Amino acid sequence: MGQEFYNRGYYGTVHHNTRAVYVKYLGFFDGNPSTLYPLPPTESATRYLDYMGGADEVVAKAKVSFSAGDYRWVAEVLNHVVMADPEHIEGRALLADTLEQLGYQSESAPWRNFYLCGALELREGLPESRAFNASGGIAAGMPIENFFQALAVRLLPDAALNLELRIELVFTDLDCRYLLSIRNSVLNYFKDPSNAEPQVSLTIASLDFKNLLMGATDAATLLGKEQMTIEGDATRLLSLRDLFDQFVRRYPLVTPRDQSQAQTICRV
Repeated sequence: MGQEFYNRGYYGTVHHNTRAVYVKYLGFFDGNPSTLYPLPPTESATRYLDYMGGADEVVAKAKVSFSAGDYRWVAEVLNHVVMADPEHIEGRALLADTLEQLGYQSESAPWRNFYLCGALELREGLPESRAFNASGGIAAGMPIENFFQALAVRLLPDAALNLELRIELVFTDLDCRYLLSIRNSVLNYFKDPSNAEPQVSLTIASLDFKNLLMGATDAATLLGKEQMTIEGDATRLLSLRDLFDQFVRRYPLVTPRDQSQAQTICRV
């Protein structure tokens, strides 16, 4: 069966995709209690190197394994070297060569992509990146409740600390209204609430509201075009956009992540 072209793993792989059958990709835990609460990669790597005799000793042994073609093992041990000491030039270079070899051997295109992207990062560093901004098409196609859910994920707990905010949103194009509530650093939304008691009320089209929160337009422009009206305490809206995180599109694959990136990942 594996000799047939249409049964080959050019995209998925048996090793990878059988996990979808048995664990449904619902989580990282494989049932082994030793992996239930592991140390973060950098802390774990530091301890591994201490047990192994240091980075130089690991790299020296890894060169022998590399020469023997034991690339999977070399990648595993050198990952600890780079995580503990990302400026270790020999370890970094050998890991890049190893990932490159694994990429060349991979029939699966996504696996090859991951391997070669890792090698590129080790050799040239992380590509320049910027915060993700949804396109106008994404904003227009996203149902408003999905947009609220995205806002809830991006809410910065520290920025919303001790903040109690209740905003009524009257959407002119949806013939309904929502209460957007931020309390205890959690964002919730309620459709057509009976006892909203908002601090401020916005009458606006749903797409204009999305563009406002995404930074594609601003309140002054919408007010000037009479596309938005405000009732109540308008000052409650002044720092609304600052409450939400901006995710960086690119992040390290094979080198340590800085603290700000780690905090963003934890929030997700």
